[in-house]
Order: sequence, then C-alpha cells, then structure tokens
Amino acid sequence: MAKTSFPYSRTVSLEEEIDQLVKELFAHSREFFGLSRGWLPRVDVKEDKERIIVEVEVPGVAREDLNIYLKNGILVITGVKREKPSRRAVKFLRLEREFGSFQRDILLPVPVVVEEAEATLVNGLLRIRLKKYKAAQEAVRIPIKPSNK
Repeated sequence: MAKTSFPYSRTVSLEEEIDQLVKELFAHSREFFGLSRGWLPRVDVKEDKERIIVEVEVPGVAREDLNIYLKNGILVITGVKREKPSRRAVKFLRLEREFGSFQRDILLPVPVVVEEAEATLVNGLLRIRLKKYKAAQEAVRIPIKPSNK
C-alpha cells in the first residue's frame, strides 16, 4: 500500500517555524539595541461622529496591571501580563504565549475631552471611549471694546 503524504501540512509546519524564528530574531535584536523585550497587544482604533474608540486585546492581564494616560494627543497604554508560577517542575514542549511589560502609544487623530474618557475591561478586551472635542461650529462675533482715549 502506498503511503499518502499531505504536502500542505508540511508547509504549515514550515510556516510556523519561520514565524517563530522571525519572532526570536526580532526579540534578540531589540535586546541588542537596548530596547526592552516585551510583547505588543493588538489594537483597533475606530471613530464615529462623536468619539474615538480604542480596543486593545489584553487576555490574561488584570485590571490593576493596566494604566492609561493621555499626554499631548497621544494615548499611552501600559501593562504587565504576569506568568503564573507552576507548582511543579515542567518542561515546555511549546511556548508561544508572551508575558511581561508592554506599552502602546497611539496618536489620536483629533483632540478629545479628557474628563469624559471611559475605559472598561471585559473578557480580555480593554475598550477606551474618548469623546471628540468640538470647537464652536458657528461663527461667533467678537466685540471690539472702545479705546479709553
């Protein structure tokens, strides 16, 4: 009986290996240049008429390990994903999850009202809602005061 081979499965395996190699190479180059080794959560930024909405995937990150700042039009999100220590000695056969500190800096496309910012964390999704700042849309007449001469 002839042995059947599935070339696609070999391609997927090779793709995974190349992916891992690139990740490791990038991580080591960051350390070489003195940059911190960390991970970067995925971010979506969307807008409607009234607000900017930023969604950040942070599964496994506790609310108390997250910080959100707004400075000079840049939304800064920092956090730590902590690894839970194992009670017994284990040997990893595959380790793909990432742990440690992260920071995401997001340049906002428009000014926002900081005092009305809201953030929620539900099922590993951090959602930040920022109300857009609206300047006066209508022309406002500015009176000219008489001089004191």
